[in-house]
Order: sequence, then C-alpha cells, then structure tokens
Amino acid sequence: MENVHHCLECGREFTHAPFTGKIIRFGNDEGYCSEGCLRKHQAIVAKKHAEKALKKLNKQKDILQKKIDNISVAVREEDPGAIEKAIRGGLLKQAGMCLKLIITGIILYIVGLMFYNAGYAKRGIEERKRTAQSCANSTAGESAGATVESVVTTNANSAAIDMQKQKREDQLLERRRELLQLAGEDGNTSAPVAEQE
Repeated sequence: MENVHHCLECGREFTHAPFTGKIIRFGNDEGYCSEGCLRKHQAIVAKKHAEKALKKLNKQKDILQKKIDNISVAVREEDPGAIEKAIRGGLLKQAGMCLKLIITGIILYIVGLMFYNAGYAKRGIEERKRTAQSCANSTAGESAGATVESVVTTNANSAAIDMQKQKREDQLLERRRELLQLAGEDGNTSAPVAEQE
C-alpha cells in the first residue's frame, strides 16, 4: 500500500515524498504536495510574525511619541523641573523603574547563587571521589605491603628451615667422617659403621 500524505496547505492527497522545508509540524510527518503550497504556507506564517512585530513596534512608537511631545512642551515652557520630569517620566514610572532594577538584581543574585551552589556541590563530589580514591589506594598499598611482608616472612622461614637442614646434614657428614676415621685407625675397615643421628 502506498504511503498517502495530505497537503497541509490545500488538503490534497499525494503519494510522493512531501516538501517539508524548514517548517515542521510536531507529531505529524505529512508535508506539502508542491513547493508552491510550501511557499504559500511559509508566506502566511511569515506574515503573522511580521504583524506581531509591527504591533509591538507601533506600541513602542506611541510611547516614544508621547515622551517626545512631553519633552517638547517642557522645553517650550523653559521649566527645568518639567524638563527633568519629562525626560525621566512621572513618579510612578520612576518607582516602576526602581522596582524593575530591584527585581532584576534579585533574579541575578538567585541565579548567581544557584551557579555557586552547583559549583560547590560539584567540588564537594570531586573531593569525595578523591578521598575515596586515596583511601582505596592506601588500602591497596597496605594490602600489598602485607602481602609482600607475608611473602618475605615465608621466604625467610623457608630459608631458615633450609639452613637448618643443611646444617644437620653437614653435622651428619662430619660425624660419619669421624667414625670412618676412627674405624680406619683401629684397623677395622671392613666393619660397617653405624650412623648415629
């Protein structure tokens, strides 16, 4: 069965690969039946954005025009207080600006505090990791030291036992030589010599 799409602009069904362009509708893999429909849709979206931007700019233009008119009137009256008031705005506007500055400062302080705490927590985690690693290394070192000491002790004990065996064998050989020598001096070389341990 062919994959049927519905054009988002004209609603016509089509089966070829859709023209999706840069506009993507979330949760919908359909596109546009032609590049013309895609351009129409993009023009509608761009027009909405432009109207929204114009509305915002016109609002700002009205506020600025009102301020320009107030300053012009104050300059014509040549009243320094009125000129200052026209430039800075009324008492309510000044209070609003102060409040805005205070809120901005509080927000910046909170954001800075959050970043500081995040950095502090990260440093704490890294410090704990380093401590755990050094403890693990220390334990491994002690364990290795104990193992080496155990091996050295075992080797020393083994060497001592071997030395004792060698000494005992040397003593037995020496005793045998003495007995053989005594037997030779007595002239009884044919008699077997009993080894005494």
